[in-house]
Amino acid sequence: MSSQSIREDLLARFASVPGADDAFIDQCVNLCITYNLSGESLYYKWESLHFSASSRSVIAVTAGTLDTLRAQLKRELTNAQLKAAETAKVKSKLDGVLGMGSGTGLLGSRFKAKAHVGLVNARPEGTGVTDAFMSAGGQETARTRRVVFEGPTVDEASKKRREFRYMYEKISERSEVLDDRLDEIGELVREHYGIPELSDPSASTDHDVVVVGRITLDSDASSTVKLNESSLCLESSRMMGSGSRIPLKFDTNVVMRGGPKGQSSIGMFPGAIVAFKGRNGGVGWFSVSEILTVRALSIGSSNFLLMCVFLAATISSETA
Repeated sequence: MSSQSIREDLLARFASVPGADDAFIDQCVNLCITYNLSGESLYYKWESLHFSASSRSVIAVTAGTLDTLRAQLKRELTNAQLKAAETAKVKSKLDGVLGMGSGTGLLGSRFKAKAHVGLVNARPEGTGVTDAFMSAGGQETARTRRVVFEGPTVDEASKKRREFRYMYEKISERSEVLDDRLDEIGELVREHYGIPELSDPSASTDHDVVVVGRITLDSDASSTVKLNESSLCLESSRMMGSGSRIPLKFDTNVVMRGGPKGQSSIGMFPGAIVAFKGRNGGVGWFSVSEILTVRALSIGSSNFLLMCVFLAATISSETA
């Protein structure tokens, strides 16, 4: 608004107020321009400062009116700036924990990285570790023998049996597979952390509980289709929580538990299976206070020994 329109608005509103002379109106116009207010807003703020429920008379403008009004506006501006800074600090902390601020977190650069496509290095049979070792004058031993990995047969009958007709898939079959996977991961989390029983995230409790579910997108709670803090939901299995979905709210002091040393964030995406500790206080969402990382898969002893043998043979052939 222009200063002229603000002045006209103030003149119309302070017309019946005693003591509202031109000098007072000019100072009010400067306040409106400084604090980006309209004449109506400034008048209402003046009314709120001088409102008295016991007196219905019109309060006159005095010498201290402008000082009081200016101090009130400055105090409101300071409070708004402090609140905005605190909100930005909390959001930055949550983004760091959830991996939303870094490229390796939620929908980060690792999902956008382009795969390097090139030609497969096709080498004829017999040019593996054994031939390299034999050409160097060594003797073939069981340690340097080529490892052959056997997979499923590729004949027509076997491929016919393995065909998956996804057009005939039923929704009930898909949901059963998801429930089985959630129950399986939930059992692993329960055994790993020694938890007596997993709980339903949609049930109200007065103490912290541990829940397991998969991340889903609540499109109704967000103006965009992207996954963010306000659109995170947790869906439990039918056995643990009747398959219900509950919005997630992360505490400002949320911590991670059971992760590798130095891990400070976790990537989340629709379908990710996660474990949280927190409570549902009956307010329509689950408040997360701890993020429990899922136990990493152990390396099989046979595969580990084969890998050691292969590395030892490779080093021997290179140093020969």
